[in-house]
Amino acid sequence: MPNWFICQNETVRGPFTTDDIKSQLSSGILELDATIWSRGQTEWSSVATWSKQSHSEAETQKPGKQEQLWHYAMQGQSKGPMPRAQLINEIRSIQQKDEILVWTKGMKSWADLFEFHDLLDEIGLNKREHPRAMISGQAVVKTEDGHTMIAQLKTVSPGGAGVDQIFENLSIGQTVTLEIRSPVLGDAITSKATVQYVTDASFVGLKFVSLSMENKARILQYVRGNNHIASAA
Repeated sequence: MPNWFICQNETVRGPFTTDDIKSQLSSGILELDATIWSRGQTEWSSVATWSKQSHSEAETQKPGKQEQLWHYAMQGQSKGPMPRAQLINEIRSIQQKDEILVWTKGMKSWADLFEFHDLLDEIGLNKREHPRAMISGQAVVKTEDGHTMIAQLKTVSPGGAGVDQIFENLSIGQTVTLEIRSPVLGDAITSKATVQYVTDASFVGLKFVSLSMENKARILQYVRGNNHIASAA
């Protein structure tokens, strides 16, 4: 609704909308030393003061980043939404973790808990029973439209990998080509993969789609050896 009047060079113009005023400022038509008034105000104020107040209000009204919420299900019953910390605490208290499915916004369907490497580590599940291991190296993620991203490789298992510090947008369910580069695995391992989940902290879980039996065996050998060393330590 137009409700602003401008006084510039002893000439009053208006009424204008807020967007009109901002447009005149950005184009240089309106100068900061002009004055502005709206019905309900007791006096004219400088456009410079109005501009600062307008920017301050815009920053205050910006919506904050929403926390990622999770659901879990077992035996036909689901629970959620809940924050990640609550999800982890509740799953820790459940005995039959093999039956748990997990879902968060953006996923096309529920997925087995054991596909979420970072959740497993936080819950503290036995790595010997559910083989996976921390790993250092690079993960090269290539999208179908030819975009390439390089991230830190964090975890690996015969079923997939967890990578960190991906700041470009990836969609849950998206198919990518994943190349794992780590000296502990020897030659690079390449496979098609699907984006299983993306956390607020830019951690991405990827599920192998076409990993060869040879490469699966290489990863499993590393995981078993890494878990043995960790246990001995």
